[in-house]
Amino acid sequence: MESFLSALLFIISVASIFVPLVGVRKPAVNNDQMVTGTLVAQNVLEDLRSKVDSATAPELDSSGNPHTKIYTLPSGSYDVSYNVIQDPTGARQVNLIANWQDMVK
Repeated sequence: MESFLSALLFIISVASIFVPLVGVRKPAVNNDQMVTGTLVAQNVLEDLRSKVDSATAPELDSSGNPHTKIYTLPSGSYDVSYNVIQDPTGARQVNLIANWQDMVK
């Protein structure tokens, strides 16, 4: 009987340590995905910036039509949509949105 109670007490104490750790996992994974999504968006912008002098690059058309690229990485799939708007002075504005599915529910 004593061994049963000590085992039960041990299980309860171990569970009380690990339960809070499970609650910390989701914010950590979501934060990692947010940082990765930001890096993916920066890479897309850098790729577009490298094509600024090329008037024939389809990604730089100023029709306002959205372009979509999907990046599959170990931390998840990132869907990047952007459009390029050119004003009368020739300056271009890029509107970019990066989306991803949460890996941890």
